[in-house]
Amino acid sequence: MKGQVILRNLQWSGRHNPGFPPGSTQTAVAELLNPTSSILPYSGRLCLDKPAVVCTGTKYFNINAGATKDVNFPILMPTEEGTYGVYLSIFHNDELLEEYQAPEDVVIGVAQYTLEVTVEPPGAGYVTKSPSKATYPTGEVVTLTAHPHSGYEFDHWGGWPPYPGIQSTSPTLNLTMTSDWWVVAAFRKVEVAGFSLSLMDILPTLVLWNANFGYKTFDYDPIADSGWLAWNESWIYPSDPLGCTSLRVWALDAQDNILFDVWNKGPIYANRKYAFNCQTLKLWDVTEYPGVIIG
Repeated sequence: MKGQVILRNLQWSGRHNPGFPPGSTQTAVAELLNPTSSILPYSGRLCLDKPAVVCTGTKYFNINAGATKDVNFPILMPTEEGTYGVYLSIFHNDELLEEYQAPEDVVIGVAQYTLEVTVEPPGAGYVTKSPSKATYPTGEVVTLTAHPHSGYEFDHWGGWPPYPGIQSTSPTLNLTMTSDWWVVAAFRKVEVAGFSLSLMDILPTLVLWNANFGYKTFDYDPIADSGWLAWNESWIYPSDPLGCTSLRVWALDAQDNILFDVWNKGPIYANRKYAFNCQTLKLWDVTEYPGVIIG
């Protein structure tokens, strides 16, 4: 039976792009299909350019009927910089069956590497690259800086293959390009501690109205509903990772402050405003009126 071989794919081992330093040894991996109904012996040879500048030795192999097989072709790259076509010749019983040209040429020069960066979970933040380029030459240092979005903080660097600095918890990573890297910036949600809000050491006629910090923030907890707070009472706000972050949705203050009104229901009807900052968990008196604390 006459042999047949179909080239399904040809790529370079460990590389996303066919750029190599001069004189380096690289391996082309050819995915070959035997469409016949018999196991047949084949041989192959891979060369750069036509007429050939460099070639591999002849590689002998069998492919099962109807099956595909990955065949490795190690080759010593030229010492001169330039662009070279890639040609794969397949033989059966020393008869040339096919000669395939790879879709990508080989580029010989200073090795160029790719740097892919993703964020986990999606939407938690973003990463800046300096410099930001499609490819980087060997030895170039790239600075990655992780920036969290509201409600998140940076956790660590991950990715593949392992690179210097992987698992670092610093939001800034200096990465020396020696390979193609896939880097993951991992963020986590900011946990908000619980707190209580009280009125102390003031007139019994003074009350606090929580008009904005209401059930829309802690919609599952009736304790956190809006209402009056007397001098001998406390509001208890549970630990809730959605609490302070959701204040960005419900707050009326652009600086992440939630406004409280303090009213004197005694003989003198007075109003004071206080603000609670969801980032610092601090309550401060807009009118410098003492007596309202957070604990």
